Amino acid sequence: GRLRDRPFTSMTTVVPAVADAIEARLDQPFALFGHSLGAFIAFELAREFARRGTPAPVHLFVSGQRPPHTPPRWPPVYALRDAEFLVAIIERYDAVPRDVLAHPELMRILMPLLRADFTMHDTYAFVPSDPLECPVTAFCAEDDPEAPASDAYRWREQTRSRFNVRAFSGGHFFLNHERSAMLCAIAAELAPLTSMF
Repeated sequence: GRLRDRPFTSMTTVVPAVADAIEARLDQPFALFGHSLGAFIAFELAREFARRGTPAPVHLFVSGQRPPHTPPRWPPVYALRDAEFLVAIIERYDAVPRDVLAHPELMRILMPLLRADFTMHDTYAFVPSDPLECPVTAFCAEDDPEAPASDAYRWREQTRSRFNVRAFSGGHFFLNHERSAMLCAIAAELAPLTSMF
């Protein structure tokens, strides 16, 4: 229903907009999950709630993303010409299925969305602040060039609470074939909390 909306291209605009949209629904305990770019959004959303003094998430789950305070492993791609941009994201993430690439009309719809996401990702600038008060779990994959397991442990620096890393097999989109295991891990982390409410 929002396909024609102008896509967000900046973390500084998307995070307040999401916070505004869901703030009224935070009367129940909640957790945040984000994969890849979504991990940065979920992290910044948790910090936005702390700034506003609104309820904090009971847990933050980040997946397939380097810690925000560490430098990117790759040069930015968002400003490349279309053909070069597609080559870069396919080589880096294998992010666009071949059958989708074969349909020019579908690609005309997807390209602005892809470019907006990578603009947001590549221009994201971490601003140091107090660590979060909620626990953080970082999911990673053994063969993910964007966020290897060795980097995932540095997410620990962004929380004063419990921290855990869960490693899986696969590449950047490991969550597609590890969905059941990830959901079980999330449920296990949240189970002690759900019994309190």
